Amino acid sequence: MLERLLRALLGGGVPAPAGRCGIAAGVLLGHVTGFALQEQSQPAVPPAVAAQRYADPCARFPLLMGPLTERLDQDEKSRPPRASALRGLHRSPGRRDRCPRENRSSAPVTCTTLRDGWFPIESTGDPMAGQWQELGAPGGLEAHVHRPAGEVRGAVVVCSELYGVNAYLRGVCAELAEHGYAAVAPDFYWRNARRTELGYEAEEREAGLVLMKALDRDELVADAAEALAAARELAGGRGVAFLGTSMGGHIAVRAATELRFELAAVFYPGWLLNSGFPLVGPVPPLETAERIAANGVHLLGFCGELDHILPQEEWQEAERRLTAAGVGHELVTYPGARHGFAADRPADHDAEATADAWRRVYEALARHL
Repeated sequence: MLERLLRALLGGGVPAPAGRCGIAAGVLLGHVTGFALQEQSQPAVPPAVAAQRYADPCARFPLLMGPLTERLDQDEKSRPPRASALRGLHRSPGRRDRCPRENRSSAPVTCTTLRDGWFPIESTGDPMAGQWQELGAPGGLEAHVHRPAGEVRGAVVVCSELYGVNAYLRGVCAELAEHGYAAVAPDFYWRNARRTELGYEAEEREAGLVLMKALDRDELVADAAEALAAARELAGGRGVAFLGTSMGGHIAVRAATELRFELAAVFYPGWLLNSGFPLVGPVPPLETAERIAANGVHLLGFCGELDHILPQEEWQEAERRLTAAGVGHELVTYPGARHGFAADRPADHDAEATADAWRRVYEALARHL
């Protein structure tokens, strides 16, 4: 399941192990390649050596892999489902889960069509509870979709942080549906790990960084286009917005440079003016801000004064770029707020800033959709 990701990290030619050993190896690779943010308790292993040994990492690295996989097992037993360690990395629906065959999930499964393709729906009986569905060809992009129970006021493509389509993001989708907006949350990691759902502890964040590092700009744009097409079908003849936080905010701004829709609402979006990640590509999105204006996208953005990923100098430069390009926009800064102020992480959450930002989001949705 992680084979494509690990081949990309190791330079190809190395088979990926399965199960928790593969997950632990993915976290190890974050340390080996230098993009894990947390402490490194073991000496770094040169990539060439890692590639030579990686075919059986649990056997080759017993002192490192043993404690890590043991910790994953303990976490799996002790944590509630939403925070289960790395659970999304080894939970793929697979071909056998597609209609008309039986789904492995305990939820009832029904079948319907979207753009002439079959996809499974995991249904709880509540139309607003949210459902996983394929957006295009079988085996391709999936999204968690929430539909309003009453009048549809438009649709929103909800782009995740590096933690995937977790409980927080599904909660955002449910709230949008309560306000009358169909919500489509794409699984942007689907090429490497299906239905990723990560919590906020160190090893899960590291796993998210591994997956984020493997994202590709052009593939993200293709996925955003598929999600936009699905959202148009669900919008009830109204407009479509993209909404994202952190990594998802970047994806929403990138989509605005390539696709036509009505509104991008972004919380602390990263890498607007600098490249360095494959998901950014050689040209960061605001280098071509004139495309956002040409696509008719209004941009509403939020940033905390103390954001360490999106510093105020960059936020102010983004304001200048958008103004010079003629993009309709509103950028808001919250004094004393940090990166992630709207998320459900207590260390970062700012209730006052979050409430004001969401008030502005709903006003913008009503105005532009």
